[in-house]
Amino acid sequence: MLKKVFPLILLVLVAACQSQNKEDVTAKQVTSSDFFDLDDIQKSGEIIVLTLYGPTTYYENHGYEGGIQYQIAQAFAQDIGARVRIEIASDEKELKEQLNAGEADVIAYNLPYDVKEKGLIWCGDSLETRKSSWAVRNNSPLLAEEISKWFEKNTQKVNDIWTARERRQKLQNRQARIQRRALMKDPTRGIISDYDGLFKRNSHTLGWDWKLLAAQSYQESAFDPQATSWAGACGLMQLMPGTAAQVGVSMDKIYEPEENVRGSVKYLKMLDNQFQDISNPVERINFMLAAYNCGSLHVRDAMALAQKYGKNPHIWKDNVEDYILHLQESKYNHDPVVKHGYCRGSETYNYVRQIMDRYMQYRRQVREK
Repeated sequence: MLKKVFPLILLVLVAACQSQNKEDVTAKQVTSSDFFDLDDIQKSGEIIVLTLYGPTTYYENHGYEGGIQYQIAQAFAQDIGARVRIEIASDEKELKEQLNAGEADVIAYNLPYDVKEKGLIWCGDSLETRKSSWAVRNNSPLLAEEISKWFEKNTQKVNDIWTARERRQKLQNRQARIQRRALMKDPTRGIISDYDGLFKRNSHTLGWDWKLLAAQSYQESAFDPQATSWAGACGLMQLMPGTAAQVGVSMDKIYEPEENVRGSVKYLKMLDNQFQDISNPVERINFMLAAYNCGSLHVRDAMALAQKYGKNPHIWKDNVEDYILHLQESKYNHDPVVKHGYCRGSETYNYVRQIMDRYMQYRRQVREK
């Protein structure tokens, strides 16, 4: 009897070991597949770029993406036949942690170079000085080599991107020196700005009270028709060049108040059409303003989060606005229902609230004849 049982037990143990070994191999394969090198990235068609949020790294303004490191990463990705997906870390320590965890392919940020740093290959911009550079994991040598070659070959292109940023920075500094205009030009006579007539003529397209459009314009430019942001937004309503082209405003007319306001109203009307699922037209205004500031895709992500966590996705205040804020946090911007990642939600949250508060103030102070 024992002679028959022993071979059976041995067979079961061998099978169990083989199964365990197979599971270990599979686990290793899954783990290693998370760490892409150049050829894997080119096959997938996407490079995941990790950076910090800021004007010289990556930012979003009126729904458009910018930033020096982002622009450089885009140019590199285009040359290797890939698209860029951005992931945002909170600090340099988190950059390294997320890279080593396989959450991105490359750090597009000039990290202080440390020869003792384990797990990283330094590559890219300032490597020759041994002061700072981009970095990839040490199991992505081909990617590191390609990045360094690309930077060496495209020195002029990289310099041009930095020079354009410096020009915008000077413009921003000049704008910062310009004193903010008063909230109202003449409160005693109920005059908000020199452009009240322009707001009145254009607000009808939206079905808005013209004072709401004035409140938004103050938020954008403080009624300065020549205002230009460091991100490149222009005029009274801070139209981005891409948006201006979309609504038929040419760059040679983007600072003209009539064209600028007309174009922004046309864009707001497009946003109105995009949020028709918000049945209450007054409530919809909040979503339109938010989308004007950060882009409709991020607003949709916040709506999806609100619904997931039991809030009303069609009400802004104390519902969707809370999740616009949460899009700054990795717990939420990595949630499966979020399709467009990080958003600087505090800016959008304050943008909507400040405009609506200012509008209420204008309504109290301006009496229609």
